[in-house]
Amino acid sequence: MPSNTYEASPCQVGRQVPLTTVWSVIFPHCAFVSASHSVFASNPWELVEPPESSSSQFPITELGAVEGFFSSRGVHIVEVGLISEAGVGVCLACPCPRGDVLIVKARARDAWKLVREFGFTYLFAEGRERWLSRLPVQCLENPWVEGGTPEEEFTAFRTWASSEEATVTMGGFVYPAEPFGTCLACPCPRGDRLLVRAPTEGVEAVLRSYGFTRLF
Repeated sequence: MPSNTYEASPCQVGRQVPLTTVWSVIFPHCAFVSASHSVFASNPWELVEPPESSSSQFPITELGAVEGFFSSRGVHIVEVGLISEAGVGVCLACPCPRGDVLIVKARARDAWKLVREFGFTYLFAEGRERWLSRLPVQCLENPWVEGGTPEEEFTAFRTWASSEEATVTMGGFVYPAEPFGTCLACPCPRGDRLLVRAPTEGVEAVLRSYGFTRLF
């Protein structure tokens, strides 16, 4: 199976797998257009129609297809999302990566199946870079401007973070694969998770002061 990594990859394959849940990633590719202008899927989850019950719980339709496809292959996904890195160039030829990253949290044995059979790689910290996480809360009580699509909200988050001298280029929102119950109080999590890659210890310190914690 071809590798889904490229030179700017934030990931590396680890030799040891944690015993509980594991984060892993893959780089989706562009659809292939034939000489006759027929469009062919480049990612396996594009070959199936997402179950209505699955796709309706995600703000991005593709995530429903991802969850549905891997569930049908015996992989239980805990959380799933699409993250991106600002300023990363993407070639126009296929099978070039689209520019975003599919990130999945799964049980260790399921993550190993994703790596072994579908070309995922385990997500680990590299050098001084650290992956941080925060559960956004309800009632517009997060420090950044909320609303719009996940991409628009992450752009708003990056704008806010830059104003706090915590420039972040890579990250995004991930979502539980199963319906998430939450209380009605404003301090309660709204159900998704914000993931960001802190490029320096200084950025990490600022974000941790706003409630972010290390992903691992």
